Amino acid sequence: MKGMKKDPVELVREADVVSLTQALVRIPSQYIDQVLAEHQEMACYLADHMKKIGLDVAVAEPVKGYPVVVGTTRGGDEVPTIGVIGHYSTVAIGDRGEWTKDPFGAELEDGKIHGRGSADQKGGIAAVLTATRCLLESGLPLKGRLRLIMVPGEGCTEMAVEPVVAQTPDVVRCDVYVDSDGGPQSMSLVSGGFVWLEFVTKGKGAHTGSMTGDGSVPINPLERMVKVVSGIMKPAWMKARRHPLFGPEHGRYSQDPIVELNVFQAGTKVNIIPNVARAQIDIRMLPSQTLEGVLKELDSVLDGLRAEDKDLDVSYQILNKDKSTREAPEDHPVVRAIREACRELGEPEPSLYGSIGGGRAALSSLGPVVSWGAGGGKNVHAPNEYAFVERLVKGARLHAQVYTKMLV
Repeated sequence: MKGMKKDPVELVREADVVSLTQALVRIPSQYIDQVLAEHQEMACYLADHMKKIGLDVAVAEPVKGYPVVVGTTRGGDEVPTIGVIGHYSTVAIGDRGEWTKDPFGAELEDGKIHGRGSADQKGGIAAVLTATRCLLESGLPLKGRLRLIMVPGEGCTEMAVEPVVAQTPDVVRCDVYVDSDGGPQSMSLVSGGFVWLEFVTKGKGAHTGSMTGDGSVPINPLERMVKVVSGIMKPAWMKARRHPLFGPEHGRYSQDPIVELNVFQAGTKVNIIPNVARAQIDIRMLPSQTLEGVLKELDSVLDGLRAEDKDLDVSYQILNKDKSTREAPEDHPVVRAIREACRELGEPEPSLYGSIGGGRAALSSLGPVVSWGAGGGKNVHAPNEYAFVERLVKGARLHAQVYTKMLV
């Protein structure tokens, strides 16, 4: 009945956002690459909650242990379909002794919710779910559909989502996606993307000063790895155009592509030349670059090093990659709706920036991805993580306003 319809924003209650955030934080969902993936309990909870608030739910799990949980509003056969992405994995708690609060206690104190994932990204997920429930409870008819896509995160999103897009794309297909990670104070329309690489150099080990078992001179893989690293640490070998949203004023410490050596492993004793050296390098790209182009340029650098040193035995493998295929225009309807919603609720319009992440590459092949969060907090990935209740409530109300503007 017309008289019973309500404003979804007015239905957002702080107590609901808090209690849902606490419930999510209390479910461990730690992810450590190739070590730990605590996904099932969280995925089940999210699927059950989305059913309870009135969404049609599908769980896609082409990679066992990495479920993608999708909840879609009913009806609304007109366009658009708005996808909202959230990641439910967290980094590990690390040394529990460094925490002054229980990392899974979700304690509420002085306007903050403490615990692993409270800021990244369970508080944001709670805000999105609350906004969705309020939209449905408002009684307003929807012309389009809202689709919540809850994915594993912290480095394993693409591994989980790529096969879903390849095998059952309609489960996650949307006209536009809003990545709700982070806070609502900033918005990214373009992502640079990244590729993580592990390099291996092989040598011929022996005691320092001694010949090898076959009577030849040892080959030190560490020395060769230093040559490799030195050859690729300066990003001049990559062709890239600078972008106005990438640089220190937007939170990125370089306007150029970034190459960082973050793991270096070799040897066990000071008097033994090892047989193998390993290095892991994180390359952060700019929007003008492609993954294929970067790898082709890298191969050219390595070929040049091999030509200089006949003993250089080097190979690499891709550990992870994420590279969006498109940039959302500033005049996109969802971008306009976000800006208008902020003005209407008396909040500052989000500042624009270029994302150093990958932009949810698999989903970006189906529609543009706009990064605009619903939560945020402090000590993300560190001990004593916490989220601000006020910010979560604000995020829920802003998202409810955007959903209403786009779908009602």
